[in-house]
Amino acid sequence: MWLNQEDELFNIYGYDVTTKERISVVENREIQFFPAICNDIVVWSDGRENSLDIWGYDLKTGRESCITRDSVLQMAPIIYDDYVVGQELNGTETQISGCNLSTGEYIRITRGPGDKW
Repeated sequence: MWLNQEDELFNIYGYDVTTKERISVVENREIQFFPAICNDIVVWSDGRENSLDIWGYDLKTGRESCITRDSVLQMAPIIYDDYVVGQELNGTETQISGCNLSTGEYIRITRGPGDKW
């Protein structure tokens, strides 16, 4: 997975080593960054709805969906199996939270004052 910015578009691409073809994951004028992949799911931070949320794309089904939508900025997602974990930037603090993709359950990983990286 990689981020490519050209012609005012912020695109995320992948490469299928079996077919030797480039895969377009998302093409959008809004900013997208921090792509990560596990198995067939790609996740990234996406600014298309006037906030940074975490979005995902299923390479098998071609389905794109918003994984976390919040008023705080959601950044730097990491995915492993059914779990997506990322940073929440709320004012002056950074916390870590996650989501179980199978159940949709929100998981608070860190609490309290200060930044968590």
